[in-house]
Amino acid sequence: MNRHSIYKTMSQIFSKTGILIILSSLGVFIFEVYLWLKTLHWTAHRVVTFVPSIEKWLSLQSDWHGLKKIVLWSLQCPLTLFLLIVGVIIFVISTKIEEYNL
Repeated sequence: MNRHSIYKTMSQIFSKTGILIILSSLGVFIFEVYLWLKTLHWTAHRVVTFVPSIEKWLSLQSDWHGLKKIVLWSLQCPLTLFLLIVGVIIFVISTKIEEYNL
């Protein structure tokens, strides 16, 4: 296996992962719209809902205040937005790997 094929495989894996995360973001949004249509109450799912113990762990840390603030902010953002941003970043990384390979 040469370097060219390794980069191509990495690019394909990152690309498919990014697209899958973007599509899951769309799925979460559609589920939130479904709940709104059913109850007429918007339920924005937050990232911290799925990793509740990390917020407690971060509160015990005594340094890296700026990084802690960024992480806490990202945990409080809507899950749809978080997944969309992460998916786009991973997809862009895959295109950069592909460009580097050429």
